[in-house]
Amino acid sequence: MPTYNRSVIPPLCPPLAFKSRSRGMGGTLPALLFVLLAMQGTLLRAQEFGADTLFPDKNASRGGSTYLHPQWTLEAGEASGQPASLPSWTFEIWTGGAGGLYLKTAGTTFWFLGFRVGKILTGYHGKGFLRGNLEYAFDIIPVALAGKGYKTYGGGFDPFAFKWNLVPRHQIAPYFEITGGTLFTRQDVPPGTSNVNFTAQGGPGLRFLLKHNQAVTVGVKFFHLSNAYMVATNPGVNGINVTLGYQWSK
Repeated sequence: MPTYNRSVIPPLCPPLAFKSRSRGMGGTLPALLFVLLAMQGTLLRAQEFGADTLFPDKNASRGGSTYLHPQWTLEAGEASGQPASLPSWTFEIWTGGAGGLYLKTAGTTFWFLGFRVGKILTGYHGKGFLRGNLEYAFDIIPVALAGKGYKTYGGGFDPFAFKWNLVPRHQIAPYFEITGGTLFTRQDVPPGTSNVNFTAQGGPGLRFLLKHNQAVTVGVKFFHLSNAYMVATNPGVNGINVTLGYQWSK
């Protein structure tokens, strides 16, 4: 085995290199100091970003991403056996298109542009595939085009939307939601009925989880529109609404 003259080998960490009074400890003390400084820096980062973000529990991977913030997936507490993180707020900009598929109202189309504010109400509950948490949301729809050929425009709101967010798996989080609201248009939709209608929707969707508490959402919902017989004629509109959104949490 080749031998080296320690006197000519430059120290690996010049700022930490000094001559030890103890014989044979000249290389050990600088190494120990280097390790201690590295550990101190890691602990400071853990305090700044959250220990569960830097050191996720190995069981958290069963629920999906391990680099997402605990408030986004609520997995930090669940993986460690402690209570889940405090419920977080979610925000989403979304767009959707719906079309009537039933008899007289077939061909009646809608296009929406909306903004959603949601509040995660619970931690994860249940077992198996359906394990998830409950979220309440409110939609504001400032832009809506409606009618055959989008002949009229308007807006509306959904005062309630309830989502069951399933546990994320492999960066994908399925969900189920039901919503209900009101739509106002300048002209009657369908023609000859009412310009004030009520909407009810429900169906599944997917959240494609991104970094920094962000996600892209895709949903497919059954869509129903009715004037609740506020006027004599109420043919209603039944169809499918496909939505695409960008979501982030705080």
